[in-house]
Amino acid sequence: MEGDNRVVYDFVFNGWGLKFAADKDNLITRSLYRKKVFKGMHIKHGGLVMEGGGLESDGQGTLLTTAECLLSPNRNPHLSKGQLERKIKALFGLERILWLNNGYLAGDDTDSHIDTLARFCTPDTIMYVQCNDAADEHFEALQAMEQELKSFTTDDGKPYHLVPLPMADACFDADGCRLPATYANFLLINGAVLVPVYGVKQDASALKIFESAEETEMFELAMPIPGPDTEVFSAAAKKHKVVLVTSLFEKRAPGLYHNTSVVFEKDGESVVSKIIINTMEMFGYAPSPEIAHKIALPIAFAVITVLHIVFGIVTLEDIVEVLVGDIQDEHDAEVPVVEKQPDNKWLIAAQNNLAEINEELPFDFPLDEDYETLAGLILKTLESIPEEGQVLQIGGYEIKIVKMFKTSPEMVLVHRM
Repeated sequence: MEGDNRVVYDFVFNGWGLKFAADKDNLITRSLYRKKVFKGMHIKHGGLVMEGGGLESDGQGTLLTTAECLLSPNRNPHLSKGQLERKIKALFGLERILWLNNGYLAGDDTDSHIDTLARFCTPDTIMYVQCNDAADEHFEALQAMEQELKSFTTDDGKPYHLVPLPMADACFDADGCRLPATYANFLLINGAVLVPVYGVKQDASALKIFESAEETEMFELAMPIPGPDTEVFSAAAKKHKVVLVTSLFEKRAPGLYHNTSVVFEKDGESVVSKIIINTMEMFGYAPSPEIAHKIALPIAFAVITVLHIVFGIVTLEDIVEVLVGDIQDEHDAEVPVVEKQPDNKWLIAAQNNLAEINEELPFDFPLDEDYETLAGLILKTLESIPEEGQVLQIGGYEIKIVKMFKTSPEMVLVHRM
């Protein structure tokens, strides 16, 4: 903030300390600003090499970070620790910075980003990765980090409430290199907390910690969203085959701020993900294992959220839709793929497979492995989410967005020019 104005800082990203090329990455913030994504905000160059994952704020003037990352000689070598600290405090209006000198995860390219090791849940609560296995390569470093955290105090001199997270069993890539699997890399969003899981035995115990943490009113940094009428949700849940976790209703006192849901695979046994939703009513869960399997990603999230009583399930499928267009399933309503219109125009259901669309047209849209649907082609061309009524050109065709479904074009009108 500068006065009453919100500011977006555009810091330099150099591939996590010159490990990877990052020229295109550095264009993203200003590109989003030019596309007016940051409405009502100003953009300023931060003047430092810095990544968001290296900074953890309590929102009240305290920053938690690691010396390994921020003091890396490949980031800001011209600045001493004191100089860097003064600049960061001035930029973010901070009163103090807590530096961790220990802690790392094998396979982490970021030089120990704080968001993989220790996180603020509330201004006086920190979740952190704990390692109690003396045979694990991380044991000494994480034990030392734990002692550092125990020595830290809040701004008013009280010890932090520390919540340890288990160390996940070692996960390896195809080349046999260990991956930085950590439950501390959760994501706070408006209305939910997304927690990564890795298909190991510690997943269940980690999720139980998040559930018990929720009972103590943690994660207040996640903003609330309005909840639905129970009858409205019940009807939507039945339609979408969402299972309500009724046992959790019994644990909720009236007006409790946060709610919890555990997401299971189809067999109802193995945990896929955990979400905490800020609504007055607990609603349930909905997995998407088929989509996760199709795109071969190791992490799947399933989130149920509500915006102004509009029910929606955010799964990995929804995330993929932004990249490749909508993926049809058994719940999608049957609509004609292509309808011929007057004046050499076609009304097209854009979330269908592009090869199938081409079969019903006297011309062909270009096919590419980056997308499977016409909606995916449109999103790839625009590199942004379009609005209804927006017109674009692809090759010799004018495409008008007639109807959007969430973040993806649903119906478009195509004119062969």
